[in-house]
Amino acid sequence: MAWVASWMWATAIVCLHVSAAVGLGIGVAALLLMLWFTRRRGIAASLFAMAALGVVTAALVTGMNVAVKDADALQTVIGDGANGTVTATVSDDPRLVLGRRDDTFVIPVQLRSISVDGDSVGTSAPALVFASGAGSQWQGLLPGQEISADGWISRPQSGPDLTAAVISTREPPDTEGEPPWWQTMAGDLRSGLRTACEPLPDDPGGLIPGLVLGDTSGIDYTLQDQFRDTGMTHLVAVSGSNIAVVVTAVILLAKLSRASRGTQTAIGLITIVSFVVLVRPSPSVLRAAVMGAIALLMVLARRRGEPVAVLSVTVMLLLCIDPALACNLGFVLSVVATCGLVVFANHWAQLWERHGWPRWLAVAVAVPVAAQVAVTPVLAGATGSVSLVAIPANIVVAPVVPAVMILGVLATILAPWWMGAAELFAWLASWPARWLVLVAKEGSGVTAGNVPWPVGWWAGIILAVIVVLAIVIARTRLGRRLLLVVAVGIVVGVLPVRLWHGGWPPPGWVLVACDVGQGDGLVLATAQAGTAIVVDTGSQPAQIDKCLRTLQIDHVALLVISHFHDDHVGGISGVFKDRQVDAVMAPEVQEPETGHQLLAESAAGEVSRPPRPGSRQVVAGVQVEALTPTREYSGTNSDPNNNSLVMRFTVAGVRILATGDIEEPAQQDLLDSGRSVRADILKVPHHGSRGFVPEFYAAVAPSVAIISVGAGNDYGHPHAQTLTQLESMHTKVQRTDQLGACAVVKTPEGAAVTNRDSGDDR
Repeated sequence: MAWVASWMWATAIVCLHVSAAVGLGIGVAALLLMLWFTRRRGIAASLFAMAALGVVTAALVTGMNVAVKDADALQTVIGDGANGTVTATVSDDPRLVLGRRDDTFVIPVQLRSISVDGDSVGTSAPALVFASGAGSQWQGLLPGQEISADGWISRPQSGPDLTAAVISTREPPDTEGEPPWWQTMAGDLRSGLRTACEPLPDDPGGLIPGLVLGDTSGIDYTLQDQFRDTGMTHLVAVSGSNIAVVVTAVILLAKLSRASRGTQTAIGLITIVSFVVLVRPSPSVLRAAVMGAIALLMVLARRRGEPVAVLSVTVMLLLCIDPALACNLGFVLSVVATCGLVVFANHWAQLWERHGWPRWLAVAVAVPVAAQVAVTPVLAGATGSVSLVAIPANIVVAPVVPAVMILGVLATILAPWWMGAAELFAWLASWPARWLVLVAKEGSGVTAGNVPWPVGWWAGIILAVIVVLAIVIARTRLGRRLLLVVAVGIVVGVLPVRLWHGGWPPPGWVLVACDVGQGDGLVLATAQAGTAIVVDTGSQPAQIDKCLRTLQIDHVALLVISHFHDDHVGGISGVFKDRQVDAVMAPEVQEPETGHQLLAESAAGEVSRPPRPGSRQVVAGVQVEALTPTREYSGTNSDPNNNSLVMRFTVAGVRILATGDIEEPAQQDLLDSGRSVRADILKVPHHGSRGFVPEFYAAVAPSVAIISVGAGNDYGHPHAQTLTQLESMHTKVQRTDQLGACAVVKTPEGAAVTNRDSGDDR
């Protein structure tokens, strides 16, 4: 079963990356091979035939799904993007996009039809709706609800999934009829638990619905980051432990009532289906539900199932239902964690018990250790880091998680009928939940708690090989001694260096370019610890807030907004989150108005006029010099870009030129003004677009050029001509899309630049 499942999984991944014709061609070729091998004898022939069976199944199922997504009629109607109308069925709860300045929700739907300019096509492909402005009117939709909506319809960015279209809308949906009664009941239970948790403090009150129902809508993005940093995110992704607690309790009640084996199995299956409807069919829930259902059926048949075989059959069934799960990180982590539990947990618990550990302690340690060891290569390849605090954090929270779940389930059941009792159980659940919050906050603040690791599937495979070799070597006494020597060497040789170095940010930093995606977010150090000057905020409050928290900035002496495009001002609320902001500076030209309005709301009207060009002031020990705008631009390719504030900062003797998004007209006018633009560090204008004046870069003559840009952006940033120009000047280029956040450090030899995952680069 594992052999066939592995080939199915690998084939599904391949077929999601190729066209439907290629996928179906792979299936036909594998079918012919399977027929040929079935006529041969021997173990090798049988293995090849089984592998071919897995390839045939996955290729045909995935190929047909890709054909639906890439249907010519559907893609012709969508074209390069157009305004139109869709009719669809909501397939999951609307989810708030964390950190957006307005109520923006993403709603997974199953399309029924798309109409553009009178042309209509029917389809059954999945799609995503991004609703803003009127997003709050989408919030109450439930799975199964039939809707129609107007908006901008476009193709999704290429990727290994089956999403056929993305609909962006600011209009409310038109609903058709009512959602199914069972979804209405599940929605009432979910909203009831949220209501019962409202009187609680924000962190435990938002965490309980996440632990019990996987409802993370109330969890602050800061706490989500802390859970991620400590390897505890799986706790708010409902999985096997949740289903096991509920189903075990129900079957125990059935046994006490002397129900027959068949009745107990039927009750267990109904409970599993009901729980899936309640918590929503996320990948980890589906995996746990199918495994639980198979286990119950085996109990009914009085057969003992091999756990690996049960897991393999589960994987095969789910890949047939939804091939896109093959590339879903949540599904991968769920399956890999289950493999760790099946293969290692019981063996390690018995081993430690033989060495004198109490049974309860051996099991309590073996379960999180086995799961974390299994998922570490996947997480390392996906996130670029290995958490050193994940295992101890999960061990210390493990005893209290069942208490939160049981009390939370009771609160959920009681909420629609007796809110007072529900609030009591939610209050009781909040106390163990506070312990989880405390562990997450303290664990995320551990110096050197995460070790950098390369990103990519190959990096994950390398670490997986290392983990497997370590486990194999540890089976012998000599091997364990060798591993102990290596571990001690790492601790003695590496950990003190990381502790002394202080992790991130590096000592002596004067500038950090935050990784805010497609946008700008600069942080300049001041003479006072914990205080900084911030230039632009990116588009997502969560990203700039996380960057400032990582830098331990709780006081902003000056916030400069270069201009009012969303990728420079959209994240402004993240700067104000739990921080004192002394002054805000922005252009007088209030275009676009949406960005200016956002600034006015966040800064409560405390926005100072920009200084006249050429003026200088000192803010918290940093010299701030205004260079532009020299005039108000109108009729250019982008007036807001050219009206950007251009500021030169001198921090500890290092000159930093922040240029906003100025293009050729503003760059040329700045040259013509006769003012010096010389700087050691250049924040490249407009994310490295092709709209530049070569003489402007030559006049700046920077040793380092920072390009703040989002990975895979649709604008072609940075442009090859820009990179060529900078390289011809022997300027060191740092790109946030490739290297993440980068820092400029003052050294005795001058300025050095480093990024979070590598050493200094002079």
